[in-house]
Amino acid sequence: MKKQIYIKKAIFPAALWIVGMLIGLWGLFRIESLRESLPEQLAAERWDKDAVQVSCFLSEEAGLTPDKIRSVRETFEVQLSQDTENAGWYDAYSCEMGHIQAFGSKRTFRLVELILISDCYFRIHNDTLLTGSYLTEARVSSMGVVLEKQAAWDLFGSVDIIGMQVVFENRICEVTGVIESRTPSPRIYMLYGDYMCNETDSVPITSYEAILPEPVKEYGLNLFQETMESVLQPPALETENSTIEEQYHIVQNTGRLSVSGAWAYLKVLPEYITHTKPIVYPDYENEALRQLHRIAVVVLLSGAGFTLAGIAVLIAVWRMKGVKSFWITFLKKAARDESLYR
Repeated sequence: MKKQIYIKKAIFPAALWIVGMLIGLWGLFRIESLRESLPEQLAAERWDKDAVQVSCFLSEEAGLTPDKIRSVRETFEVQLSQDTENAGWYDAYSCEMGHIQAFGSKRTFRLVELILISDCYFRIHNDTLLTGSYLTEARVSSMGVVLEKQAAWDLFGSVDIIGMQVVFENRICEVTGVIESRTPSPRIYMLYGDYMCNETDSVPITSYEAILPEPVKEYGLNLFQETMESVLQPPALETENSTIEEQYHIVQNTGRLSVSGAWAYLKVLPEYITHTKPIVYPDYENEALRQLHRIAVVVLLSGAGFTLAGIAVLIAVWRMKGVKSFWITFLKKAARDESLYR
């Protein structure tokens, strides 16, 4: 008889515990799958286990140019040679030029998005290469481009188009590769230096990323932030309506798509919601923020699940015969003892 009573009392908390644990464990597995779905946020992990990925997103008024990036690189080299022993690192930059009219083999134009990049861009943004090769400074062709798969189909009706020519803005470029990307629109990627060889005015760089060594916690972030702030400090950027701090945003990509990163994101969520800075965020950063938002929701659900499981354990303990009476007696005694001292 007593055994049946114990079983009846245990059914509800046991079911509650199972549900809570299932929700909590589902959340942990879901967080990992969401994190791995954005490989460009994991570039440092592919490079070195003791490395960190840091990014800076800028407004067009910030005026980041290749000359300033060279100053940043020189600072990195000097500082890393002093603080580490032969630690490797690399960087990449890009800017979005908007939609352009491009012509393929049939001489019919399509609207595609033009992205100017540095030669290490695809080391961070690890898009799947379908045919050909990525862009490098050492290639033979002087005006090479990489096409996103949808752009290749729109312009040529195929992805097997290596060596064919695409024309835009009076430029005749050779297709060196075709990639499969998660971007929603067809794109053409071109090296920043190739594009600028026919231009007189410099195009502002709006995204700069670096993979830096991390001998101690936050070393890479601090080095990156201090160096970028020293480069982006000309008084000309200070205006009546905007300060230099509003012209750029530095984030650490490594670790942001995690439980701790989600909690940190939730703490500053109002700042993202009320964002008014004139910063140009590329599509991959916007997607990272959307993914971070999803992970934050999953973290809350997972935490609620484990909390529910904990409550179920407390209920089970409370409902067990003898334990309940023990706590009641203990609390009554504690209250009686407290009243004696009043």
